[in-house]
Parts: sequence; structure tokens; C-alpha cells
Amino acid sequence: MAVSGYPLANIAASAANSPFIMVEGRIASFSEFHAHVEAMLCLPSAKILPAKSVVLLPVEKSLQSLLAFFAVMRAGNLVVPVDKNTPLTRLAYLQKSVQNTLTTEMGEHACLGVFTSGSTGEPKLALHSWQTLLANATAANTLIPLQPGDRTLLSLPLYHIGGIAQVLRTLVSATTLVIGGRVEYVDVLASLRITHTSMVPTQLQRLLALKPKLPLLKSVLLGGGPISEELITEARKNGIPVMPTYGMTETASQVLTEISENQQVCVGDSELKLTDTGELCIRSASLFLGYWQNAQLLTARDTEGWFKTGDKAECQSGKWRICGRVDNQFVSGGKNIQPEEIERHLKTLPTIQQAVVVPVPDKKYGHVAFAFVQRFGALNIDSDFQHNTIMALKKLLPGYLVPRHFAQLPEPQGMKIKRQPLIQRAIKVVSP
Repeated sequence: MAVSGYPLANIAASAANSPFIMVEGRIASFSEFHAHVEAMLCLPSAKILPAKSVVLLPVEKSLQSLLAFFAVMRAGNLVVPVDKNTPLTRLAYLQKSVQNTLTTEMGEHACLGVFTSGSTGEPKLALHSWQTLLANATAANTLIPLQPGDRTLLSLPLYHIGGIAQVLRTLVSATTLVIGGRVEYVDVLASLRITHTSMVPTQLQRLLALKPKLPLLKSVLLGGGPISEELITEARKNGIPVMPTYGMTETASQVLTEISENQQVCVGDSELKLTDTGELCIRSASLFLGYWQNAQLLTARDTEGWFKTGDKAECQSGKWRICGRVDNQFVSGGKNIQPEEIERHLKTLPTIQQAVVVPVPDKKYGHVAFAFVQRFGALNIDSDFQHNTIMALKKLLPGYLVPRHFAQLPEPQGMKIKRQPLIQRAIKVVSP
């Protein structure tokens, strides 16, 4: 039994011989891939689970993981992809946070669950249907067309909505998904003749350091966190067609995309508005079904279908700008501090490549800003660097926004930097 909306069979029939997956020089057509998925359903292990089970599936960027991903959904189950390297204790914890059997309320609709978490780090399971997933993929392909012969490098994890979206965009356009190689390596993009891919800012910085010449690239979606204007400008000067995006797990990927320097577009039918406090709300056909918590589905939207994103934003002259997370804000001396504002100014300084600002307790002000930074070409955060940085920031920001403490930014674990561990690390530095 298939989940309603499952698209692979129809696409395999209409584009049977078109190349779908390329891995290690081998190519599987849509019909071959579909046949492998169907064959997996006949394996004894596939018959153990009852229909409408929730399947926690460890995945990596591989053909086998992709086949298993589709096979779980083809069998009518809900797939929850997780990192293959997740420790067993963590897997057990995640398993307890989901219900083993789908309820009627989730019923015929949900096919995918993706763990997402806020600043607390507690996992929430966001549920999508084929309808919401395909709404986003189809709208994204309308905005940035994928044409016969185009190749998308799978650059983001399959347990992340960004990686899943890459798969679905190639699926609905009947183009080729390439598995293998790191997106920040020039020779990978050139030798595999990649035309489309996605990156986070750190990957783009590493690619630009190699002075790339990549004339075949048509589109590089850039997201996953705050993006400096300097990075975007440098990429475009080097011929990298970056398209900064804003999206999230709950919207099945893109909501806003800057397709050129002066043109920012809402993807598909997405509608945006701000609350009185400046929080961004979204309404869209690609908006998720809701969060699965405590054996029930929480739709997480109001009666008019609006979803509060938890992001602060502003719109000036028709262009949206994300200012930071509502739950990252802290109070210092009675003033509201948005750490992302400080981070943006830190990254404009010629000595700083990356920055993350977190609050630490302070007897006088309640909390003050602590900056973790990554320097260009240096690791040490000495007193001279701190003094020069503070003096430079005071020319850009009011004094209460200037960090009092600095430390080396540790190498991130995963796609996004997690703030809670940095807060704990900062507290240990100021209160040894």
C-alpha cells in the first residue's frame, strides 16, 4: 500500500530511461531505481512492521539510504530519517519521543517526520505529507527550473529538510541527483558537471578560498543561517550564482529566495506577515501538518492558517530581512539584545570570518554579550585582538551591544551551530 501522493511510480513510468541517481560513476534510471524500491518491499525485514508504523531510519548520503527512505514511504509508513552516526543512547531517546503506530488523525496524510529543535535543543517531530513536500519542490522548480541534462549534487544530509528537498526537486523535474564528493571542492563540482546544488555559508567560504572557475553552475542555494552581504558579493564576483534563501523544516525548505541581486521572491503561494512584535508568520501550501508531541498532532498555526516561525524579521522596500531568533534575544541592563545583530557587525570586520554571540550572567547588567569568533588565518584570541575588535565595534554599535568577552569559536558539529553548548562553555570561561 502506498501513501497518497507517492510520486515515484508515475515519474518512473513517464521518464523511465532518464538518469536519476549517479553515484561513483554509475547511473540508475528512474525505472531502475523504482524497481529496486519495489524489490526492497519483498524482503523479509520489510514485512515485519505493521502498516502505518513510524520508522526511525539511520541514513547517510548513499544510494542504499535513499532506496530505504523511499521504500519505507512506499509501504505506507512514516519515515523519520536520522544521522547514521547518532549514538545508540540518542537513538533510543528519539525513539521514545515518537509513537510507534500512526493514529487516524495523522492517518492517510503523513509520510515524513523530521526532527527539529529550538534553542532548548529538545527535539520536535515536524510532520509532512506528500502534498506539502511536492508543493515546495514544484514551486522551487518553477522559480529555478531544472532542465534535462542538469545535475544536482546532494550536498546536504538526508536527515535534514534541505537534503530531502534536493532529492524531491530532482525527482519532480526528472533530472539527475549526484551522490558523492564534497560541495566545497572545485574538482568535485567541475568533474561531475554539477549545475545545481545547495550550500551553507561555511561551505561557500571554503569553496571561494580555492578561487573556483565553474562555468556550468547555474544555481547555488545558500541558506542554513545568517549570511553576510560581503560573502554574497564575493561569491557573485567570482561567478558563483548564489541565491540566498530563507526556509525551515516546517515549510519543506524554501520560503524566500533571492534569485538575483535585486530580486527576492516568495516561493510558490507562500504568504508572509509580521506580528506586532516583529515575529514572522507564514501561510503556504508547503506548510507542515504539525508537530507530533505526546501522541497527538499539534498543528502549530492559528485559525487562519498562519504559523509563527520564531524568527524576527523586517520588510523594507519590499525586501525581507531576517533579524534573528525570538528565543535568542536576551536582556542586558534593561535593553533587549538580538545577538544576530552583533554577529552581523562582527563579520564585517576584516579580521573575523565567523561569529556567534551568546549571553552570560553579569551581576551589574543581568546578562552581557560573549562573542565566539573565528579569525581569518589565526586561532589565538589574545588581548590585542580583543582590544582592537572592541574599539572597531564601538564605531559601529552602541556600547551596550559590544561584547565584553571573546573566545575561539569551536568547529561546529553538524550543519548549524548550536547555541546552548556555547552558552555553557561561555559561562565556564567567565565563572571558572
